[in-house]
Amino acid sequence: MVTGQTPGDRSRPGPHIGHNACRFQPHPTDFTHEVRVVIDPEKRDIGALFPKGNRDHPRSEPSLPQPAPRRFMKRIALHGLAVVALAATTLAIWHWRFVAVPGALPETRLAKPLVGWQSLPYQQHQVINDQGEALLRLQRDNPQDKSPSVGIWLGALEGVRFIHIRCESRWENVVRGDHGWNIARFVVALKDAEGGIRHPQDSVIFHGTGTSGWRADEVILELTGEMADTGLFISMLGKTGLLEVRNLSVVAVKQRPWIPLAATALVLGWIAFCTSLLRRPSAKPAWWRATAAATMVVGVSWILVFPQTRNLHRSSLGGFAIGALPAPPPPAKAPPQPKPGIKPTPKPPAHPPPSVAVKPPTPPAPPAAKPTPEPVRRQSGTTHNFIRESSKRFRLLHIGTYAGFTFLILLITGQGRQWPLPLAVAILSELVPAILDHIGDWDDWTDLFQNTAGVALAVLAWQLWQRIRAKRTRPQSCPTRA
Repeated sequence: MVTGQTPGDRSRPGPHIGHNACRFQPHPTDFTHEVRVVIDPEKRDIGALFPKGNRDHPRSEPSLPQPAPRRFMKRIALHGLAVVALAATTLAIWHWRFVAVPGALPETRLAKPLVGWQSLPYQQHQVINDQGEALLRLQRDNPQDKSPSVGIWLGALEGVRFIHIRCESRWENVVRGDHGWNIARFVVALKDAEGGIRHPQDSVIFHGTGTSGWRADEVILELTGEMADTGLFISMLGKTGLLEVRNLSVVAVKQRPWIPLAATALVLGWIAFCTSLLRRPSAKPAWWRATAAATMVVGVSWILVFPQTRNLHRSSLGGFAIGALPAPPPPAKAPPQPKPGIKPTPKPPAHPPPSVAVKPPTPPAPPAAKPTPEPVRRQSGTTHNFIRESSKRFRLLHIGTYAGFTFLILLITGQGRQWPLPLAVAILSELVPAILDHIGDWDDWTDLFQNTAGVALAVLAWQLWQRIRAKRTRPQSCPTRA
């Protein structure tokens, strides 16, 4: 046992402890700076000499900062909660975005007889009652028969921008025809100002081959400025097969008044979240760089991820909450028919007495004028069609798009490690449409490979560019004297 000293007492040399661990024990009768140190060779932990948090001793230090792994996990947890909250808010706004506007469309329900619908090209459809519900049946037994189809044109629909369409369908033993569109399907068609009939890029409400049980489809059709007339067509175009449709509902809808304000707040929330992802705890990059890059990420995601450049919007939570719809009017009762073999006895006309003057009949009142619908502003579908047609025509467009997008994000932030966020956009742009069951995306796996390849190409280009810049800015060595 030896006696040592504190750093403040330098009058006597203290013992050299070396690597041996010591136990700090104050002497009970010592009121100076001297301390009694007991060397314990069995202890190997030098930290036991000075207990943590002992502020009375001069060598005691404050508690260490939080370890880096713990800060990283805390950051990941906070970002996870934020993305869940923002995603849930996005789905909720999308679910309650529209409200029904009854009476703005002509009668389109399936009934017997079929009112408003036209049979194309022949009367090869049947409308039957299935457990009290009207059911449309289109059947083709022989490939040489005409393809049964029914359609209806809704008109110009002034004052209407969105249409809610819902139906249930099933098909049996549908064999695909000579073309890819020769199947059982329900599509949207439009007439332009010149009267030409064409289909938008995403015009398929449902289609299928083979056999499928009853399924429900629900979409919101957004009308564009080029639509002078809108048509709905149900067809069985396969070589053979059976198609049945029931519970068809077509009603005009509009956006709720609070949607623009909620959408603005939601976009700002996503921008703030992406800014937090791009900024590191070391405050790099600068806030204006991170905000600019985050705004670009949200803008690109609006077009490529959700809701995308589409005219048919699918529901995300099992259907759109458009409110209660009015019940369909009861079918008109037919006038009673006379019994066969019995002729009704005609009643003699009632003649007024000669002393009573006959008054002229009162003219009927003019029908009440229908209120003029308020004009609505429809977006042009030219940009949407150009983007989707270019994506199908130029197969390498995905690589170039995501390579340029990723390189701009790296350039704005000035850091090459910001590639995970563009990669997430590249994956979600193919995953979200598949979850929402968008019809017409045939090459999702190919597009996903091209998207990720574009991100990887941008990262490689960034690394190469940084090496070239480093070589150009490297200071030249001074010449040595001989």
